[in-house]
Amino acid sequence: MPIIATIEDDDIDAMLIAEDLCHLGRVVRFKTLWEGMAAMVEDPPDAVVLDLHMSDSPNADCVGLVCGLLPGVPVIVCSDDASEDSAAKSLAGGAVAHLHKAAIGSGRLPMTIDQFLHQHHAVAA
Repeated sequence: MPIIATIEDDDIDAMLIAEDLCHLGRVVRFKTLWEGMAAMVEDPPDAVVLDLHMSDSPNADCVGLVCGLLPGVPVIVCSDDASEDSAAKSLAGGAVAHLHKAAIGSGRLPMTIDQFLHQHHAVAA
């Protein structure tokens, strides 16, 4: 069963993401970037859903930090920021996708995660 880590500081968004993804695997939520990074270095997940604007690291390059820590693990950004600039920065930083939080509950987030989980496992095999 795949492990999907979510790094999300908003409790409601975290709950909605977990509900959206629970059929894909075990969803593990981290409330801060640093909590997530400390735990994921010890037990790497199969995929990460990452909020860009974390309260514990407002100026950090969240995508670059997580992608640098977990090379090869798909990182999907799910953010309130839907701008093209934000998406471009996420993808340049190593994320495989950038979705607006409006995608939660629409089926796009699990479809995107499932696609990259299959690609990740195919490459690892």
